[in-house]
Amino acid sequence: MTKYDIAGSAVQIPTEVENERYVRQSIANLIGDIGGTFDAWYSSQSDCASVNRNAGTVLEKAIGPLVRKAVKMLSDQGVYSIDEKIFISKYLNGFTDEFYDVLDDMMDRISDIDDQLEEEQRYRQVRKASRGRVVGGGFGLGGALKGMATAGVMNAATGMAHSLGNAVGNMGSSISAGANKTAVYKNAKAPLREALINCGYSVGNAIRNALEHEANVKCKYVTATESAQAEAILQNYAQGRIPEPQRKNQMLQALMLNPYNTEIYEAIWNDFGDGNGDLRKMSLYFGCGLEQRIQVMACKYGDDVFNADCGEYLSAFNKTGAIVRNEANIRDSLKKMEQYCQEHDIEENLIPKISLCKELLQTADLENRTVEGVLYSTREIANSVKSDYLKFYNNIQGKDLTDNEQYQEICDKTYDSEEFNAICRSLCENERLLRTPERIRDNLWSIFTDRLDEATLTNFRLNVVERFGIFEQHEVMVRTITQMPAEEIPLFVIERSNNGKSGVMVTDRNLRIYSKGLLFSENQIFDIRKIKGIECVGRDKFMIIIDGADSVNVSFKVRNVTDEKQIIFADTFERAIQIVNNLYPLHLQNLYRILYSVVTCTCGTRLLPNEKVCPTCQKMLKRNGEFVETEYCPNCGSLLQKGKKFCSNCGFHLIVSSENDLNVVALIMQCPNCGNSINAGKKFCTRCGTKIQ
Repeated sequence: MTKYDIAGSAVQIPTEVENERYVRQSIANLIGDIGGTFDAWYSSQSDCASVNRNAGTVLEKAIGPLVRKAVKMLSDQGVYSIDEKIFISKYLNGFTDEFYDVLDDMMDRISDIDDQLEEEQRYRQVRKASRGRVVGGGFGLGGALKGMATAGVMNAATGMAHSLGNAVGNMGSSISAGANKTAVYKNAKAPLREALINCGYSVGNAIRNALEHEANVKCKYVTATESAQAEAILQNYAQGRIPEPQRKNQMLQALMLNPYNTEIYEAIWNDFGDGNGDLRKMSLYFGCGLEQRIQVMACKYGDDVFNADCGEYLSAFNKTGAIVRNEANIRDSLKKMEQYCQEHDIEENLIPKISLCKELLQTADLENRTVEGVLYSTREIANSVKSDYLKFYNNIQGKDLTDNEQYQEICDKTYDSEEFNAICRSLCENERLLRTPERIRDNLWSIFTDRLDEATLTNFRLNVVERFGIFEQHEVMVRTITQMPAEEIPLFVIERSNNGKSGVMVTDRNLRIYSKGLLFSENQIFDIRKIKGIECVGRDKFMIIIDGADSVNVSFKVRNVTDEKQIIFADTFERAIQIVNNLYPLHLQNLYRILYSVVTCTCGTRLLPNEKVCPTCQKMLKRNGEFVETEYCPNCGSLLQKGKKFCSNCGFHLIVSSENDLNVVALIMQCPNCGNSINAGKKFCTRCGTKIQ
């Protein structure tokens, strides 16, 4: 008799119940092997006749170990007068009848197929006489297999014996469905297998009878009534029908009625715990595997909690971003799971999600302590640095950092954190370079190559104009597809097709999504100043976030790029757009002139290749590269270099003072007929010929 302390109450296990458990445990594996032994044997038989002829062989292989185990168990109890033959003759009388009945029925079907119905009776007698029997070597079944009476078959509700039920009766209908001997052979396998397994359970029953009669070792199995009573208590408990003061005692009563019911152990463990481990010990003894069930339940609890609290993380493509956003939820999940372990007195390693939560929280902590690639010792410092970054970018907003005076003003500012002040000047210098319009393409190329390798950029078909890629070969075609103005500047392009007819292009003014095909074309334009972000939300699924409008989903048609690198690419794409938007407004407005100018006027304005006159100060560029002052011809309005005597356009004579200024002293008259301006002294109007008085 064993005593367990379950939920603070004593539970005693009678010796008879322990004996039953001893028998079960001793023969469970041997009975479990019968099915495999039969399958291997049956597959080696060519037909039904072979099965019938060699049936004794499989009986010896499958049942022999059980009979030998029975004799060993009796000898362990001091019974030495029983060997295999005596055990069979005394306790296994007729235990193979069901097996042979199925065999007989199988052969009856063969007889039917052979159209030998008229000789059935005589044929059966001959067949039985010639049936293969186990001879010596095994456990001495000999000729004692037939005509024996089964000894002490137990109630099927105990779970120790399978009932064939109507297996023999159904054999005819199942096998007769086959139209030939092969069908009979196939259909006979399942009922024969079941009958052989039942033979094994019959040996188990015989062992119990032999132990009681030979060694006075009684076994107490769970009856059908006891099993039903335990199940009723469990159901009433689950539905809240048992008053609170009686709930524990009733569950302990159910446990004693049927200590083989795993659900009873689970219910007690869930509601009353197992601080001393006795519930798990008792479960292990009775083969219920509560420890394994605890692992399953604990794991399921962790999964349920995590799925409920951290669903966004599970579905997110960008896991790192989801971790940071859901840090509080992850922390709550961890707290619930740790509390569950404490309440049920189990190790935390039984809930894998606990270690996952801790790992995710470490990641969140690292992300929150990292600012612009620098890891700080505490979040407080990191948050202070983040705040200073915001102040810094607010300070430089609208400033021209290429102007020395404004640049120095920004550099001289101080901020709250020492850490930021230490990097402020280098940050100013870096921002000055990033906001230098002449370097725009170099800066764009650098930001991509700093974060991604060229192989990845090639897989994305990235083109940074005049730095990387082949966009120049497709530019004329793309300008035709998009109908973009000549002065709009392509900066970087992701070509979504090899022929360049589909892509996503960022210019100095817009983000353009274009495509030209036989069945589908598109030409979407978005003001670059309204692009607030780019997110990778799935494999080759990118979302463009637009201020004041719905987000736009786009595919870059990328392949052979890892998920992580696609996420990095989206972030880099966003930063590249920020570089464009961060240019000083006047620089961005004149970016075309800045990038494509060939000479700079004395006033600072850049002139394009086809320009000879400064659009700002009207100075004229001479062939020698010199800029000279200009003035308009009073006759035709053409722009002329100061100091010229005649207008190169209309030939008008100009009087130049000694100071070499273009001061026109000639008198101007108007034709009374057509109103044309003519020089004083002219006799006729040069336009209409009217005589001038």
